[in-house]
Parts: sequence; C-alpha cells; structure tokens
Amino acid sequence: MIMLLRVPYYEVEERIKALEEAMENEKNMKQYMRYQVIRMLLKGDSVTVVSERLNKKRSTIYDYGQLYRKNGLEGLKIKPKSGRPRKLSKQQEQELSETVEQKTTSEVGVSSEMN
Repeated sequence: MIMLLRVPYYEVEERIKALEEAMENEKNMKQYMRYQVIRMLLKGDSVTVVSERLNKKRSTIYDYGQLYRKNGLEGLKIKPKSGRPRKLSKQQEQELSETVEQKTTSEVGVSSEMN
C-alpha cells in the first residue's frame, strides 16, 4: 500500500494510467503539476524527493496527497478563485473596450484640454 495516498498495490498501475491520460490532455501547468506530484508518489518516490524535484514545499505535496486520497482526480482539480463580483457586464466591458480603442475624447464628450 502506498501509505501517504493509501492506495492498495493492486490499484497503483491503473491509477497511474488514469493520471497519465489526464496529464496528456491538460493545458493548465498548475493542474499538470498536481497530477505529476501524485504520479510520482504512486511510482514510489518519497515526499522529500517529489518536493525537491518539483521545487514544491513538502506541505504542498502532503496537501495534494490528502486531496487525492479523499476525492481522487476530482479532488486535484483547481477550484475557481472567489473574489469581488464584476461591476460591468461582459457586454458593457466589450462596449467600453470598443469605445476606448476606436473613438477620440471629443467623440465621447470629454474635453481634451489641459488645465
């Protein structure tokens, strides 16, 4: 059994194959890195070795291991960042962008005179 991940030996090869398939299609480097961490652990590398090779803190390696252990590949998915809601709708942003790029200050009613 791979202790950190608590994966029985008879499941290791199957899980490595699933990770490699996910890695092939992944365009996000941060997500790819998470898959790579778990793949290395499943192949038998220690947390210290993975940490040093990928230049990640040991605590990060343990965190990824815990996410994987609890929820599998889904647990490794990067969650969208929360934050302040947008003030402008997508349409308003598009209109503003077009105005800034295509119109002069006098066309939009702004004086261009300096004080």
